Amino acid sequence: MRGHRHRPERKSDGVAQAGRHQHQRLRLQPATIEVVKGTTITWTNEDTVNHTVTTGTPPPTPVPTASPAGGASPSPTASRTPGPSPSLTKGDGKVDSGRIDATKTFSFTFNELGTFTYFCGVHPRMVATITVK
Repeated sequence: MRGHRHRPERKSDGVAQAGRHQHQRLRLQPATIEVVKGTTITWTNEDTVNHTVTTGTPPPTPVPTASPAGGASPSPTASRTPGPSPSLTKGDGKVDSGRIDATKTFSFTFNELGTFTYFCGVHPRMVATITVK
């Protein structure tokens, strides 16, 4: 995944007025941004896989399973308990883009003051924050 990049237009006081965010290389770029109330941000998926923009707290990252004693790799047929599908991860419902296909965009206008943590529902380790003043 190429990432999610945000390139805001800046006012002289340093607060972003409008912007563009991109999914790129499993990262949201930049990781934090400050905008004024009423700003519309457009996210562009510059990757080859789907991503989402989902506000809320991302689910905990699963802990990798340890190798068996002696360092041998587990058998490919070893039984594993599947976790929840990250593609089903939902946030707080304030912003939920649904899947953003490669090369597609999603826009949202922030009319509420506050700090919004958002993540990719497909790749929940991709996390960023938008502060609306």
